[in-house]
Amino acid sequence: MDDVMVLSDSFVPSLFQSNVSSTTMDLEKQHVLITGGCGFLGRHIVSAFLSQYPSHQYTVVDTSSPWSLPTWSNVHFLQVDICDQEAVRRSFTTARPTAVVHSAGIVPAGASRYRQRDRRRVFEVNVDGTRNVLEAAKECSSVRAFVYTSSSTVLGDDLSREVPNAEEEFEDVRRKRWIYGESKAHAENIVLSANSPSLPRPFLTTALRPSVLFGPGDTNLIPAIHALIATRAATAVTLGSGFNLYDITYVTNAADAHVLAVQNLLLAASPFNHDGVDRGPPSAAGLPVFITNTSPIPFRDFCRAVWAQFGHYPPFEVRVPVPAARALGSLADAVSWALSGGGLWLGPSFSLSRGAVEDAVGVRYASGKRARHLLGYVPEVGLAEGVRLACEVS
Repeated sequence: MDDVMVLSDSFVPSLFQSNVSSTTMDLEKQHVLITGGCGFLGRHIVSAFLSQYPSHQYTVVDTSSPWSLPTWSNVHFLQVDICDQEAVRRSFTTARPTAVVHSAGIVPAGASRYRQRDRRRVFEVNVDGTRNVLEAAKECSSVRAFVYTSSSTVLGDDLSREVPNAEEEFEDVRRKRWIYGESKAHAENIVLSANSPSLPRPFLTTALRPSVLFGPGDTNLIPAIHALIATRAATAVTLGSGFNLYDITYVTNAADAHVLAVQNLLLAASPFNHDGVDRGPPSAAGLPVFITNTSPIPFRDFCRAVWAQFGHYPPFEVRVPVPAARALGSLADAVSWALSGGGLWLGPSFSLSRGAVEDAVGVRYASGKRARHLLGYVPEVGLAEGVRLACEVS
């Protein structure tokens, strides 16, 4: 599972190369607008584009400071809240991009992931904000490609089923999910419904569904796993069998997938691709695509790999059966609800909850066939190497 695979360039031609005339498809004219480009994934997306296409123009739209952005003359920053519809429109008027990567969003942290308290804010950013960016892109006549950063939680947060080796499918937003996965399912449907291959101006959309991400700059997964070392007994506890498989993806692999997705859509949107000549892989337009490390791993094994980087090895192991773990999680939820006055105010947050238990014992991994077939995506950094790199900077 920890084999390092090399990103293959035999699947997808470089952007606007292949059989396309370089005089018509001038690489210098591409301008990519990236929302959320100062965030964990977003800044790696910016770096991936700069690495492969250093002569493009880039506009980063974010509410955060651009301190994390590369200081390149062709990278421009606009401080914009995607919930501000007019500000979003102005950013498109200023940038006039040819492609958009919409990675801005809000991810509830910790116990908030399993509560409804933040529902309004999560939907405001992830659904309404996405709609604002999408509408501005559609109104901007220069935009041909729109890549949305969705999430594997559109399936993984579905409480009604396990998701072993999941294939892509369009998600029924009526399914019961945690608020993050539900918000991403709604936004994804909006984006994919906007796909329009019609000439003379194709507007092509796709939604990438990366799994749980880790890597340099990670402030969630690796720090949370590392923090368990402080209470050594915590590292000895395994909920369920410990063999349930999970997808965990190294962040630069996910960033590379976004570059490949833009390549795919822009090539498909090219007028040269409407003359009946086969110019590469089929288009991802209108489709969701899972992005993983293609190496599902028991989450317990991933934790052990992280702890080993810090010289910690659990001295013993205690397995808690799934029914008992669920009962304890439900009890913790009930205590938290009672101490918060029935949800009227902010109560205590317990690391153990019914949601945390479901995450720990569930099967959550997807097939990577569509990403490989359509995008030519093969992860460059394997899990073992990714853990080493992530822990070096944690």
